[in-house]
Amino acid sequence: MKSESFRKGNDMLQATNAETASLNRLLPDLTRLERLVADEEAAVRASLDRLLPDLTRLERLVADEEAAASRNAMLALRNFAVDNDDLAQLEELLAEAKPEMPQLDFLGVLGIHEWEAAHSNFLRWLLDSGGDHRTGDHFLRIFLQETAAQAENLGIVVASPDEIGAIDWSASNVYREEYYIDILIVNPAAQFVCAIENKIGAPEGDRQLSRYRQVLENAYPDYIMHYVFLTPNGRQSQEKTEREFWVPLGYATILELVDRTVADQGDFISREARAALQFYATALRRHIVPESTEIQRLARSIYLEHSEAIELIYRHKPNFAEETKPIFRQAIAQHLGWIEEKEDPHILRFSSKNWDRFDSFRTGTGWGNPSPVLLFEIKYGLGHPYLDLTIGPGSNESIRSKIHMTVSQHWDVFNRAGQPLPKRYRILNRKSPITENADFRDDQRLRDRIMDWVADFAQNEFPRMDEIIVQAFREYEAGE
Repeated sequence: MKSESFRKGNDMLQATNAETASLNRLLPDLTRLERLVADEEAAVRASLDRLLPDLTRLERLVADEEAAASRNAMLALRNFAVDNDDLAQLEELLAEAKPEMPQLDFLGVLGIHEWEAAHSNFLRWLLDSGGDHRTGDHFLRIFLQETAAQAENLGIVVASPDEIGAIDWSASNVYREEYYIDILIVNPAAQFVCAIENKIGAPEGDRQLSRYRQVLENAYPDYIMHYVFLTPNGRQSQEKTEREFWVPLGYATILELVDRTVADQGDFISREARAALQFYATALRRHIVPESTEIQRLARSIYLEHSEAIELIYRHKPNFAEETKPIFRQAIAQHLGWIEEKEDPHILRFSSKNWDRFDSFRTGTGWGNPSPVLLFEIKYGLGHPYLDLTIGPGSNESIRSKIHMTVSQHWDVFNRAGQPLPKRYRILNRKSPITENADFRDDQRLRDRIMDWVADFAQNEFPRMDEIIVQAFREYEAGE
């Protein structure tokens, strides 16, 4: 039994020795293989290092080719769009296939496509809710809503688009050359006046817009005033002081509203009226706004080609109100003499605690009922935030008049002093802009800019304004 166990153990030992000997013979080969692999890896790395300059050059060549391709694509697009006989033939075929969409340019035929009076006459006809175009007040309503929205974006105080939508415009009167104004819209029931000054070829006259505005404010002292400056490209008035009142409007918007009227009112208007609107739209496209439509087509093409990048840029564009309102709130809260008032998504408001001591201060109706009769407002209608001191409508016209009269005596303090006081809103002072584009590249810079600006205003300008307005409240309540 013992010899059998010894034999088996000896056999296992011999087998182990044989395996060890085999591994010892293989070890040099494994070592050589490891060296070969290491050498090969080093060779590959060396090869990649030698290739790197070539890859860099190739990357530059690809970038240059992409830039060249972009330039070539733009050139090809322009060559395709200009003097393309195939496109012209396609337009003719479409016109023949859709005779209900005429291409006659009646203003061009008559040679009056740049005659302001022709455009003003046509627009007066279209704006007249009782006109035989049979569209009712549709064009008038959408025109006023669109221009009111643009006024809101510019910080010009007019009725809001929603307020305009709620007004009955059917009883409006539309005049030509009333007070020498191209088009004048008057709605006595809503106490609303809209003046449209139309310029196509001729320049503005000296102080023309300011004279028109003063005439209308004297003729309609209690009316809501809405001023529209209509030009082919929507330029602003040459009178810088009038840019605060006149909404710049381009004929591209008129074209859009005409097309919308045809689409919305097609079932109600006569064939003749529809043809007239389409003829006019054709004249606008050919003579007044061809550049605008070309730009729109090119912009659309660029968007379709690069929509992902454009959407990304749009999602990350600065939100002036969202990014600055928390900083303004903190800055306002640091001044113990100020009171935060009702705000909305685009406006922060505050007042002085010194005003709140007077009962007549809370007689306003413009920011609630009752509400303050005047406020400081941080607004965003012009993009970057700016500060207005605004007197609003109220239930006590006497205190409004007192404040307005007192402020009007201090041109050196209030840069909007002396302007007529309507029953709605009047800006008494404006400071803009508070920030600039570079501030939004760095959060700390933006915060410092706003905090410093508010601190400077609180120390150097607010005290004198506050003193004058307190004087108005004190004298009013003392019966002076």
